[in-house]
Amino acid sequence: MIYSLAKVAIALTVAFCSWFLVRLVRERRRFVGLPGPPHHWLYGHLPIVKKIKEGLPADAHINLLHATIAHEYDLGPIYYLDLWPTFDPTVIVLDPAMAAQATQLNNLPKHPLYRLMEHTVGTQSIITTTGQQWKFWRKVFDPGFSSTHLATLTPMVVERVEIFIKKLEEHVETGEVFQMLPLTKSLTMDVIGRVTMASDFNTQQQSHEIVDTFTVLPKYIPPFGFDPIRLFSPTRLWNARYYQKKLDRLIGEVVDQRFRERRAGKVGPSEKSLVHLALDTYEQMGGAVNTDVITDPAFKINAIHNIRGFFFAGHATTATSLCYLYYVLYKYPVVLHRLRQEHEEYLGIDPEDVSARIQKEPTLLKRMPYTTAVIKESLRLFVGVGTVRNGVKGFNFLDPKTNIAYPTYRDGPFPILIRSFPIHRNPGNFPDPERFDPERFLGERAASMTKDAYRPFEKGPRDCPGQELSMMEMRITLALTIRKFDIEMAYPEDAPKVMGDPAYHVMYSSAGPAANLPIDKPRERTAAMSHAVRTAARNGLNSSSIGKTSEWLVLLADKPGILERRVRIRPVHSKNFVKLHESGFVSWAGPVFKEHVSEGIRPLVGSTMVVNAPSRKAVKETLEKDIFVTEGIWDWDNVQILPFQTILRQPAQKTGAVL
Repeated sequence: MIYSLAKVAIALTVAFCSWFLVRLVRERRRFVGLPGPPHHWLYGHLPIVKKIKEGLPADAHINLLHATIAHEYDLGPIYYLDLWPTFDPTVIVLDPAMAAQATQLNNLPKHPLYRLMEHTVGTQSIITTTGQQWKFWRKVFDPGFSSTHLATLTPMVVERVEIFIKKLEEHVETGEVFQMLPLTKSLTMDVIGRVTMASDFNTQQQSHEIVDTFTVLPKYIPPFGFDPIRLFSPTRLWNARYYQKKLDRLIGEVVDQRFRERRAGKVGPSEKSLVHLALDTYEQMGGAVNTDVITDPAFKINAIHNIRGFFFAGHATTATSLCYLYYVLYKYPVVLHRLRQEHEEYLGIDPEDVSARIQKEPTLLKRMPYTTAVIKESLRLFVGVGTVRNGVKGFNFLDPKTNIAYPTYRDGPFPILIRSFPIHRNPGNFPDPERFDPERFLGERAASMTKDAYRPFEKGPRDCPGQELSMMEMRITLALTIRKFDIEMAYPEDAPKVMGDPAYHVMYSSAGPAANLPIDKPRERTAAMSHAVRTAARNGLNSSSIGKTSEWLVLLADKPGILERRVRIRPVHSKNFVKLHESGFVSWAGPVFKEHVSEGIRPLVGSTMVVNAPSRKAVKETLEKDIFVTEGIWDWDNVQILPFQTILRQPAQKTGAVL
């Protein structure tokens, strides 16, 4: 008996080894003549991937792996990776024209890899389905993301962002380092809960069963790559199935509740949440006859899984994008300064008035070009999305520069990974790509941008349907927060970096910033126009007391946003100054000012001044003549000039805090 079992074991081992060797030779031969990093006849590209991964942080996103391989080996517009048996042989597309061939000129089918997402978004979501089923449901839900409908959601988004502001203010009080990503995720979950299910989750202030269940699901999805122990783990399989069923049940209860409300006439015909759009379709199909429940189980599970899909896609990427906006604005104070200037120009000088202004005129934010440019540039540098398509027999990528054809099928289909991250960081597509430069999205530079190179929401028929909602959330959040808070990072000096950034992409439920974007200890700050300055201005130093010459408020900051002193300048002649203190005024003549500067005393660093001058240009001339040249440290990136009379009409108040 033992002898027979041994013979069977030997036979099975020989059979497996024979199959493995035949398959190995077949897989390695698929890559003959194809571009890529150096290829080993036995190990394929596994040694290359091992080497690159060892040079990256352990938690680095696969986007960074593919981008680093392309950079290290100076690879062209497309390359192939042979990773069998750990993963299917893969095509990595780095050229916008070729990306368009797969997604826009042709709509290649999605790769079976998307089945991994079924554990999170369901089997019937438009994220995972194809063909007529995908087309049908995409058409059903598109009205929920129209510009007209999104404008009606502005008050709701503003309300959720105001709760987000309160959470930030709580961190101001505690003075502790905290992580930004959990806060932005709670914010975007609250928004997408309203958009998808017409539900107020209030996740920012309390737990919610649907959100809690959805959050835990990604822990039990099948592993990416070769990990048989986790793949077949009974605990993982049981938990995945349990939480999927629970989530379907909870969302199904919401769908039934909305259906009953609709039948009772409690919901108007203009309601465009995704669950109501699904119910519109159900009624049009004749499914609402004499019943208060949805009787078609196939329709109901389609609706549930699509809501799951939009909930997943609608919160994670926007939450991450908000984090990266705060990150780049911290790194680039010049951009932050100009962004605040645009907000003051369009939204008024008082940050407390912004909510009402936005709700009164929802389209105003879309007319702010620099704000949109900042968001676009942040998405360019830190894009986390892409798409995975499946190779098709007879379809080849064609390099428009060389007319060389690259196969997508050779002894089987290749998975095709369209990698927006390296496309966005290619100097051939975006000059000086590592530089954060919002102006590349303005004017002639935007018009001359490489076609199809910018793809933060992907392109083609299967682009992100919620991209306008995401942009709206980011615009509103910036408008309500950047003049109330200075948000500073808390990455340690020895934090690992990728491409110079400690906030490199890691994989959560989607690509996000390393360490959840730690924020430094909060420090309280006072308003840009202090109560002392307002009081002094109203008690004798206003335009009526010093003539009709125009007055200009000038903010000088050695660290933008932190204003340590308040200084008012009134030129009696070209080089006379008046410094404002709580106790009164001390006159500074030009030579005295120079003397103090030479001694290392900088009375104007981090200060607010008011300058008499007939125009903004004249203010600059005065500053350059009397301050900048003398002290030799100022540049216009640290200067903000505003009409003073506008300030005088505002009430004295605190406007925020430094984080």
